[in-house]
Amino acid sequence: MPMLNLMLPYSSEPLAVATSGGSDSMALVCALKEREPERTIIALHVDHRLRSSSTKEAHQLQKWLEVRSIPCIILTIDPPLDREAGNLAAQARSARYALMEGWCMHHDVHVLATAHHLGDQAETFLMRLARGSGVDGLSCIAQERMQPSGIKLVRPILHWHKEDAISFLQQRGIPWIEDPTNHLSCYQRNRWRMMMPQLAAEGLSIARLARHAHHMARLADFMYQHTAAWLQQHKVFAPQAYALLPYDAWCEAHEELALRLLRACLMHIQPHKTPRFDALEQLYHALHNAAPKPQTVHGCMIRTRRNQIFMYREMAHCSPHITLSHIPQLWDNRVMVACAAPSPVQCGALGVHGLAWLRRHVPDIIPDLPATLLHSLPTFFHLEEPIAIPHIDYYAHTCEKRNVMCLMHNSVGIDAEF
Repeated sequence: MPMLNLMLPYSSEPLAVATSGGSDSMALVCALKEREPERTIIALHVDHRLRSSSTKEAHQLQKWLEVRSIPCIILTIDPPLDREAGNLAAQARSARYALMEGWCMHHDVHVLATAHHLGDQAETFLMRLARGSGVDGLSCIAQERMQPSGIKLVRPILHWHKEDAISFLQQRGIPWIEDPTNHLSCYQRNRWRMMMPQLAAEGLSIARLARHAHHMARLADFMYQHTAAWLQQHKVFAPQAYALLPYDAWCEAHEELALRLLRACLMHIQPHKTPRFDALEQLYHALHNAAPKPQTVHGCMIRTRRNQIFMYREMAHCSPHITLSHIPQLWDNRVMVACAAPSPVQCGALGVHGLAWLRRHVPDIIPDLPATLLHSLPTFFHLEEPIAIPHIDYYAHTCEKRNVMCLMHNSVGIDAEF
């Protein structure tokens, strides 16, 4: 294959490249620089400090890349990862991306390239298949993905085999670092990698597994579009921060679509986690009962009322009150809030006492909604008195609407699980 066949458009925009120093990332960053020598290409290396040699290797990598006119920024995880906390690989990945995305945001770099290749795609497919992932999970690694931080992740060599990366480096005499942990059987991904020759002999080659992931991604995108169209047609998301599914129309939907609609609603309300599939299945069957009982899933309350399915945040799972200023803050992982005056102002759930206060003082502004839904509404308090509830357009005379910010910090919640 042509060694500079990169799935990334030419651009003058600065580009950061996640660079561990292994053969894959070294091939990627050097191929990008070779293809676009005038473009600003920055290597970002994260020193996890999990091995005694990691810091020395980081500085060696920096020297190798600077010889090729590629600046290498070393980012160090501090404090160190907790080896006793379990799932060290997941901890490392989370910390690594947080550091790299943070650097990109601070330096006005909008695109971060990673060196995932065809073998990574095949391994991810098998790992997710083993844990029972559905269509979205089996879509595996996307060619590109927008992170919540606003940084776009791109994978320019997702179509390469690992051997292609090694061949690229060998042809140019470029060194790389071998990570000894890649051969340890204590890591699940390594175990799947070790089984690849056996699987290939039975017909499950890396290319075929990656092709299956591509089929799943295409199907997931098709279902994404159907889900989005259904949600728009039925105007599911209400301004009061809840979702309302028409019961009969939802029951008539195909099971796959119905499950995706439930997930979309739950993630609209609580966007920073994906509901477990088994919990969605249980909810699906519970709602098909003759007289469905209220359910709690994903920190949300689900109940039927007047031939409709109400889904809203459960007050018991809401975050504690936070003190506000003019600087926006994220409350309850779902709402960006700020308030300039009066002071002090706190944001929290309306709660039982807050609703009782409204009933005593301004009963006419209370909408005809379940009390448990109203309890969870984001509310601005001054001296323990509700002064603003933007979702029901309530503002006390002491609080000007222009001084209040309250924005739902989510999407429609139907993005595929990548």
